[in-house]
Amino acid sequence: MNQPLKPKKITGSLREVGPYLGLGTGLAGTIIVFILVGNWLDGKYGTHHWVWILGFTGMASGLYNFIRTVTDLEKRNKQRKKEAQEKK
Repeated sequence: MNQPLKPKKITGSLREVGPYLGLGTGLAGTIIVFILVGNWLDGKYGTHHWVWILGFTGMASGLYNFIRTVTDLEKRNKQRKKEAQEKK
């Protein structure tokens, strides 16, 4: 039979996964905000989608932030695993 997970295993798993949970929302939020601001500026100044390019800037900055965060988290995880192996 399956044994229930111990609380330490659950909290350890959540601690590892936690930073990744908000990445999708952050990426989508950045893109949506830049597109909406670009669309609003286009409507206000009548630039016919020239400022909508701001949306592409949002996609680029959101994607950059996403990749940077994932890379940093992976470095931290490797560091933790290395430290855990050295303790053994």
